[in-house]
This record gives sequence, C-alpha cells and structure tokens, in this order.
Amino acid sequence: MEEIYGKQVLPALAEQFRQLYLLPGRDAPLYKKALQGQTPTGADLSHFVMDDRDSIIIEDTPAGSVPVVTLHDRSAFETFLRCMVYRCELAYIPASQGAAMISGIIDRQKIAALREGYLKEHPGDMMGWIRRFEEIRTDKRAVTSDMVVLSYGAYSGFVPEGHTEDEWLSLSMTIRKYHECTHFIVHRLYHHEKDGLFDELMADTVGIYAALGMYDM
Repeated sequence: MEEIYGKQVLPALAEQFRQLYLLPGRDAPLYKKALQGQTPTGADLSHFVMDDRDSIIIEDTPAGSVPVVTLHDRSAFETFLRCMVYRCELAYIPASQGAAMISGIIDRQKIAALREGYLKEHPGDMMGWIRRFEEIRTDKRAVTSDMVVLSYGAYSGFVPEGHTEDEWLSLSMTIRKYHECTHFIVHRLYHHEKDGLFDELMADTVGIYAALGMYDM
C-alpha cells in the first residue's frame, strides 16, 4: 500500500478491499463474495463522503510499518468500520470511538502476488498452487493485513483549558495515531500475553506523551 491523499483514498482502498463497495445493512449477504475479490454489479462508493483532507500514510513502528487511514467525515469513518470490522452489518459505532486498529484483514493483493510468484516458478500448475495456498493460508501475516483508521475530531469530545480548538484538533490526531499504533505494536509483538486493560493504559500513555511531551496522572 502506498501513501495517498484526498478523494482517491477510498477508491484506492476499495480496489484492495472490495467489501468497501458494499452498503452496510443492504449488502451484508454479499460480504463473503467481496472477500473473494468479487465486486457487485453496479457497486460504487456513493455511501461514503470523501474529503480532500483524507489520507493514507505509512507509519514505521518497532513492529513494522502500518498504513494509517484518516477519514475527515464522521459518517465515512463509521461506514468504513462497518465494512471492514463488522462484516457490512449495521453495527452501532459509539460517538466516543474516534479510531481503531483493524487486524487480520484478508488481503487479496497479497494473495494475488503469492499466486503470481508461484505460477512464475511453476507455469500452469494450478493444482500445485491450490495445494500451496492451503499451506500458506495458515500463516495469517502472509495473507492478511493490519491498518489503523482515524476519524477527525476532538479527542475526548471537548477542548480542554489551555488549548484553542485548532490546537486541540491537531493534538487529538497525534494522540489517536500513536494510541492505535501502540495497539498495533502490542498485537504484533506481544499478542500472546496481551492484557486488555494494560494495553489500553499503555496506548493512552504513549498517545498523550507523543502529543504533549508529558503524561500527568
């Protein structure tokens, strides 16, 4: 995945993750076919509000790089989560949720690249590829992707004393990004010993320290 800015962000993501073409609720029965790379006839992205300030950046972390998707329209963020996390069901997204780290997304581009590489070495051997894929698919990192998605808005839902609205919006995006990237690092490096409460406290600490240079209990 490459860095992209503006209204091309969601179309680029939809080419990789076809479930984004589905309208949550109405198209939920088509979710499994979308995971297989099928795009419904007449499907588009009109259920998303795209913004010139949307972006995909690649963030380097101690656990590897992760794409960070920022969507400026709140409804676009909620629709994105329903498509990518909740199998295109009309799940409730609380107003307090402003970001997410999404793991284990089936990545058709990774699978296609593996298939192309195998067939380059073994021309025409489709049965061999099928057998090889059954082995590969057990390695989740080989066939899935992780990403961070952020919404635009004030962290904690209000502007604290000592900050202007613009200052706090900027700080909020830093807090969210580092918070979710911390979740990504913990998931990648320490998943076997992950503790929900400790993970959340650590992510809050890192996010706030990254934005403010301090963490005051």
